[in-house]
Amino acid sequence: MPQILRIDRIESNFHIPTWHVETDRGPRSFEIPSSRRDIRVLGEGRVLIRDADGNRYEIPDYRHLDPASRAFAETLI
Repeated sequence: MPQILRIDRIESNFHIPTWHVETDRGPRSFEIPSSRRDIRVLGEGRVLIRDADGNRYEIPDYRHLDPASRAFAETLI
């Protein structure tokens, strides 16, 4: 499962956010149809994300992201 290292930006079109991120496997862009269903916050700041295609991503601890990325993450979790 790719780990998100940085969130470059999050754009929203018709209330569907498109995340542009840097992962441990390179840059990715993906849509999340429902923040409620597709973003799960677990203990110790761990976040699991499922995109519209069923791909999964992990943020091991969103509190350790850079300040800009953390601000993006906190708006949606």
